[in-house]
Amino acid sequence: ELGLERAVADSLNALGNTAQKQGDPEAARTYLEESLEIRRKLADDAGAAIALNNMALIAYEQRDLTAALTYYDQSLDILRHLGDRQAIAVAVNGKASVSFSSGDLDTAGELYEEALTISRELGNRRTERNVLNNLGLVARHQGDLPRAARLFEEGLALRRELGDRRGVAKSLLNLAELSLETGDEAGTRGRCAEGIDGARDLGELRLIPEFLTVLARLYARTGRPTIAARLHGAVEAIREGEGVPLSTAEDEELGRILRPASDAISPVDYEENRSVGRAMSMEQACGLALDC
Repeated sequence: ELGLERAVADSLNALGNTAQKQGDPEAARTYLEESLEIRRKLADDAGAAIALNNMALIAYEQRDLTAALTYYDQSLDILRHLGDRQAIAVAVNGKASVSFSSGDLDTAGELYEEALTISRELGNRRTERNVLNNLGLVARHQGDLPRAARLFEEGLALRRELGDRRGVAKSLLNLAELSLETGDEAGTRGRCAEGIDGARDLGELRLIPEFLTVLARLYARTGRPTIAARLHGAVEAIREGEGVPLSTAEDEELGRILRPASDAISPVDYEENRSVGRAMSMEQACGLALDC
């Protein structure tokens, strides 16, 4: 009977993971809560920790940060008792991301440092690559741009070494944004060009609008408002074509960061160029962004 109950818990956990991937977080949480209840009944601490960690991930994706922290804390209590340091590093990294999203940069930094120490002691380079990137984000938001650059570069090198091509593209995006903030136009363009090529090769087309947004910001800041306006429209159209249109908040944020361009030319000219960009193919938009 115990074996049967454990199998049911495993099945519920699998159903939860499937529901999450299919975009049904509510069903996922329900399945995982049922799995957790069985794990606790069976005194299956390791299984309970896994369920709690998965529930934390779902809560985080739903922006239920309070619940995510609670689940991570419960998971970590179990994992520390079990002494599963590899799982501890993963959970601590997850909890740090919740703290980061909550605006608690100091706590996030401390937790990421703990996760980095553990992952290095265990030789877990896959966790290490992610933590380095996350520490870079903390440093960037704290205004320590040189440290952020070092961490992003270290993470990029490790991702290249591991053959993590999607991770490489994400690291390049972070470095492109950092180059933009420091006024390094050549660095911004170079990182974006490599990132766009990598995203194309991987078929990760949803990353391309993010690089185009960085380049649009660059041109808005450097006196090329018509190019920025066209890329604004292209980003909107590509996101719609990929089935992930800009949310209201994202649309407002894009308008805000491109305001130097919209203020530099007449509203009519800006909207005309934005419409031109919306009519471009992805390849045309990338060519415009990288060739000008």
